[in-house]
Amino acid sequence: MVGAYRIIVKSKRLQYDFEIRRQITIISGDSAKGKTQLVDMIRAYNNYGTDSGVEVQCNKECIVIEGKNWKSQLDHVTNSIIFIDEGNRFVQQTEFAEQIKYSDNYYVIITREKLSNLPYSINEIYGIRESKRYGVTTQTYNEIYNLYGKANGPMVENPKCVITEDTNSGFQFFEEVGKQFGYTCKSAKGKSNVKKFITPNYKEKTLIIVDGAAFGPEMNEVMAKLKRYDNFYLYTPESFEWLLLKSKIIRSPQNISLDKILAEPENYVDTIRWFSWERYFTYLLTQMTIGMGELKYSKSELASGYKKKTVITKILNSMEKIDFNHEK
Repeated sequence: MVGAYRIIVKSKRLQYDFEIRRQITIISGDSAKGKTQLVDMIRAYNNYGTDSGVEVQCNKECIVIEGKNWKSQLDHVTNSIIFIDEGNRFVQQTEFAEQIKYSDNYYVIITREKLSNLPYSINEIYGIRESKRYGVTTQTYNEIYNLYGKANGPMVENPKCVITEDTNSGFQFFEEVGKQFGYTCKSAKGKSNVKKFITPNYKEKTLIIVDGAAFGPEMNEVMAKLKRYDNFYLYTPESFEWLLLKSKIIRSPQNISLDKILAEPENYVDTIRWFSWERYFTYLLTQMTIGMGELKYSKSELASGYKKKTVITKILNSMEKIDFNHEK
């Protein structure tokens, strides 16, 4: 399943209108904000159709799955958008993650829990708030809004320390940049460890770089710690591979429109093949650099071509709101 889908769920007194773009969308936030009402309305429409007083508009079928028989329910659903209300503990199970991996459905999960078993994006975590769009005497419009948005914040100039999510090619790249521009680079050795580095022990300006495409489970804890210190900054590209593609250091083959892919990844990332956008961008970059020698990409070992000053400059220049005080 690929693409972005607009979903309108409405009754005489209430309306939701939102769009989803990836396999996993999280709706979180405080209680009593209309999250369960959304699922209740879809469930009613599933059971009674228009007799329920609910209308659901979407190019894909919207279905609610719940309870102890979730797996058998899921076995009979394809090419649909599945809604799961909070309280369904199976979403935290490894079995659930394995079941939905490479499936052709999209999933909208309502939860305030951390789902470490799922690689969801920081850009697909939403809350619900009431809007007065339709006026208080008629229909209430419940707006679904991004909880974190772009987490980059203000311009970050000349950081003295960089912390990366893991030890792979991204760390190797920024470690090399650190050698050239005089800052320290460390690896958190896993996304769940990132929050452990946000402590008073780091006094200097510190830039944390993570793969936004799969960092969603960690965002609540990390953002809570970031609010306590003013010398830490979070940079959240989709992935390191996405950053390399965005920098245009690799020329696109004639059969690949890189600009279109980067502008609308949802139209290219087929959930049957890739569990997250990060995995897709890794595949794409690896395929595009086959036979390119010193620029042949490997996630585990950064090729020498990416350590050249001219290449480094292009990559750093593609990082929005980040300035390592290098020569542009």
